[in-house]
Amino acid sequence: MSAELRRLSDVNRDDHIDLDDALASPGSFLGLSRCRVYDVLRRAPHLGDKGAKRVLLQSKVWPLTRLGELQPVELEEIKRNLPGRAK
Repeated sequence: MSAELRRLSDVNRDDHIDLDDALASPGSFLGLSRCRVYDVLRRAPHLGDKGAKRVLLQSKVWPLTRLGELQPVELEEIKRNLPGRAK
């Protein structure tokens, strides 16, 4: 786990990331732009490892891509492919 995700865990007591905030402005969310998109997605509530892989496959985004390197179109595609339980 990266230092950014560890810091985020300290701030967020239930150990989950609010995906709408993280995907809307990754640069302003505790340095989250340096984290891999897969690491961010798998920490979302009710998503986990398999769900994160499925979302990234459907979005055609490479899991090792840093969140800050994603284009707005890719971020919207990820949001669109998130299951209702993870939003």
